[in-house]
Amino acid sequence: MGLPGGAVTWTVLGADHRVVGPAEEFLEYLRVQGTSPNTVKSYARALALWWAYLAVFGLAWDELTLADVGGFLAWLRSGDGPQVVSIGPRPSRFAESTISTRLRAVDLLLPIPRAERRRARRRSGAGGARRPGIL
Repeated sequence: MGLPGGAVTWTVLGADHRVVGPAEEFLEYLRVQGTSPNTVKSYARALALWWAYLAVFGLAWDELTLADVGGFLAWLRSGDGPQVVSIGPRPSRFAESTISTRLRAVDLLLPIPRAERRRARRRSGAGGARRPGIL
């Protein structure tokens, strides 16, 4: 998307080709904070995948569970839907570092309480360092 003065930035469009409000608010927050344009682009790509996942599986972004987020991770890795379990291993669609970046963008935006997500990460063994966020 071009801005006045020739600057370029990124946004997320929904299936209806309209700007996705919550994603745009988050991306604008990043822009105002002086975040690198490359980071804004990366997070916009992540949120575009997130909104595509929500649309394909009929999920509302503000009524999600941790299981829905787990379904998103499975979808990123294999392309399987949230209720599908693969019988055998398959090659991942994205590198784990890319999946981690995608999840980071979604994590910052999600309305699921942060404490609940931390508990789930600890239970799954994916605790890692505590990450700052805007929510």
